[in-house]
Amino acid sequence: MKINNRLLCAFVSMSAVFLTGCSEDGFEAVTDPTQINVTTNPGVISQKHFSVKASDLFPTVVDTSNNTYTETEVTITARIGDRNNLSITNPQTVQFRTEYGLINPGSCETDENGTCSVTWIADASPFDAGLGPGYLVTITAYAVGEEAFTDTNGNAVFDDGDAGFEDLEEPYIDANESDVFDAGDFIIDVASTNDPTGVNGAHDIGDGFFNGGGCTHSSLCGARASIAVWDDVTLKIDGPPTTP
Repeated sequence: MKINNRLLCAFVSMSAVFLTGCSEDGFEAVTDPTQINVTTNPGVISQKHFSVKASDLFPTVVDTSNNTYTETEVTITARIGDRNNLSITNPQTVQFRTEYGLINPGSCETDENGTCSVTWIADASPFDAGLGPGYLVTITAYAVGEEAFTDTNGNAVFDDGDAGFEDLEEPYIDANESDVFDAGDFIIDVASTNDPTGVNGAHDIGDGFFNGGGCTHSSLCGARASIAVWDDVTLKIDGPPTTP
């Protein structure tokens, strides 16, 4: 399976978090932690409220009885919210990658409801794409945001009174649908503590620290106030499961 890489360049204001630069996927996080106050200025995407859904999880693209396929479109929608469980009304940029087909456009800007959509298109023969026998296709969405945490004491900041946080790894395309990054999956390079440039060509794991604004924890505040938040959705492109 091949991914057609494109050079994406963007500069998008996201509260006090900025997405800027030119790299293979156009994603480089630059932050000014002193300007982030998510308690009084919500609007930073939290991993716990970043999701991606498909309008059809079982599009009938493939006819395995005669090895033919139909060009098919599926709407892919991202939804975002902040750590205060509020929809984010100011525009945020969400980017998309997939192992097969086309994403049109490759990114979208969320609206006042905290959502935006793109179209996945089955535009070429899946029989030549190297998909496994299950004909599963993963679509990954990602954006600049912060890690999720359990706000035990309800003060809207990550501090010593909180139970823990989700230490995010770098986003990737789960090409073999194993739910872990392993051989055969596709790297999505983004800036992180482990790779400040976002172009190291390796899959970076979590750094063991909370990456987000408003952190006052005595030992777990990371050096970065932003990180790539992400989610994926898998399509089974040979249609709905058959019933016995």
